[in-house]
Amino acid sequence: MSGPDSASESRTRQGWWPLIGGIGLATLGHALAVVALRIPAERYGASSPDEDLDAGGRFAVVASVLITYYVTHVLLLISGLILILSLRGRQRFKRGLIVGWAGGWALILGTVIVAAVLAEP
Repeated sequence: MSGPDSASESRTRQGWWPLIGGIGLATLGHALAVVALRIPAERYGASSPDEDLDAGGRFAVVASVLITYYVTHVLLLISGLILILSLRGRQRFKRGLIVGWAGGWALILGTVIVAAVLAEP
C-alpha cells in the first residue's frame, strides 16, 4: 500500500534529475569551450614541435585562442540565460545550470592556477 510518504519520495527522486541534467549540460558547455581552443591553436600554432614562433606568431596564437574562448563563453552564457530566464522548464534544472556554470568556472580557474604555479620559470 502506498502512503503519502511514498508519493513525496517519488517526487523528490524525480526532482533531482533536472538538477543533475542542468549541471551536466553546463559542464558539457565548458568542455566544448575548452575543446574549441584546439581550432585556433592548430591553425595558427607551430606545425611541428621543433618549429619556433617569433613574437608575432606567439601573439597570433594567444590572441586567437583568447578570442575563441571569449566568444564561445559569451554564446554559452547567452543560451544559458535564455534557459534560466524562460518561464518554461523546471526550477531545479535552472538551478543545475547555475551550479554547473559556477562549477565549470571554478574547475577551469583552478586548472589555470595549478598550471601557473607548477610552470617552470
